[in-house]
Amino acid sequence: MIDKTTDRPKALLRLDPRLRCMIVFMLSPVTFLVNTPITSGLFTAGLAILMFLSGIYKKTIAILIFYCFLLFIEHLTHYIGNVTLLVAATTVNFFFLKFTAIFMLGSFLIKTTTVTEIICALETLKIPNQITIPFAVAVRFIPSIQEDFTALKASLRVRNISISLWSFLRRPIQTVEYMLVPILMRAYKISDELAASAMIRGIDSANKKTLLYTLKFGIQDFITSFIIIAAVCALLYYQHIYM
Repeated sequence: MIDKTTDRPKALLRLDPRLRCMIVFMLSPVTFLVNTPITSGLFTAGLAILMFLSGIYKKTIAILIFYCFLLFIEHLTHYIGNVTLLVAATTVNFFFLKFTAIFMLGSFLIKTTTVTEIICALETLKIPNQITIPFAVAVRFIPSIQEDFTALKASLRVRNISISLWSFLRRPIQTVEYMLVPILMRAYKISDELAASAMIRGIDSANKKTLLYTLKFGIQDFITSFIIIAAVCALLYYQHIYM
């Protein structure tokens, strides 16, 4: 179901934008600190629960399926006899597993928080403009590129041009030309447009700005903060004891 007041999926958990930003910034390093299969799996499961409670359903399920596929690949790597291939496959799979959690954190922030809310949250936290401006532009940049990529694939499909792994293997240069060149040109224009839009709205002004959103920590924010801190401490303690 969609919340008509915000055009977002209805969620059981509605956190303050400042807490959402802090969750992403604080949990990103933790992603690389949990290294055992159990702690890493529990950490990813916790992120999935957070996303699901925040109203992100389809993407959460898709990410979990992909994560299970990576775990299956990790299990198969143990049967590789060649040591060099074993190390290479394990390393690549390890980074895919880690960046899956990073992707979950990014999706959680982008799907639940608008750019205006992010700017308000960062300014309330007294974050310098040197960080606020690039971060706000980056958050808005990713959905714009996704929309253009979807439109590009649709236009190529109308022209009977297939964009798939098989087409890339058959005609790599032609496939890159059809996909990469338009995306790079569009990315350059989008970055300029977003930067100009932010400057016109006075994002770099030194004067005190009026906040469009009332930022206030509620009972959900305090309970969620306590649960997240306790869960991270428990995972790190468990990993320290059993490693």
